[in-house]
Amino acid sequence: MLKIIYKIVSFLIAGLFLIIFIFFSIYLVKRIINKDKPTTVFGIAFFEVASGSMEPEIYIGDLVVTRKIKEEDYQVGMTVTYLLPDTKTPVTHKIVKRDGNTITTRGINEQTNNTDDEPFDVTYIIGKKIAILPKYYKFVNFIKSPIGIIAFVIGGFLVIEGYFYIDKKIKKKIKN
Repeated sequence: MLKIIYKIVSFLIAGLFLIIFIFFSIYLVKRIINKDKPTTVFGIAFFEVASGSMEPEIYIGDLVVTRKIKEEDYQVGMTVTYLLPDTKTPVTHKIVKRDGNTITTRGINEQTNNTDDEPFDVTYIIGKKIAILPKYYKFVNFIKSPIGIIAFVIGGFLVIEGYFYIDKKIKKKIKN
């Protein structure tokens, strides 16, 4: 019985790592090819917040994760990320009005956003917010530092070695 459970768990872990590897490989290749366009993989995209227009919901340096949905499903109250033609920076704001395919958004920070954004067509929406990774910039700054690089390499090594150690112990126990 332990042997079957071990095989299932090993298969699931390997499958999870394979899916993550494929996702990020596709992301990196698409990012290299389309440097000036937002990169999406399976409708999912990531954006680091550069302004405080959505505070207190989303802060500068947070990472917003978006997912593309059907154009007719975008509704008032949703937080979306969009990129208008002739602009290079995506915007993440709440939808405040929808009239057919015309969307109007606004940041929620009352001090900096007291007017609606210029209305635009729904086709310019990259996706709706599905998650926020707070203080993402701190993680990135740490990973870019010499200590962060060393910690990342040593941490990766320990994870791999730990997996092989546990794998060896379980195989030994199965044999006995």
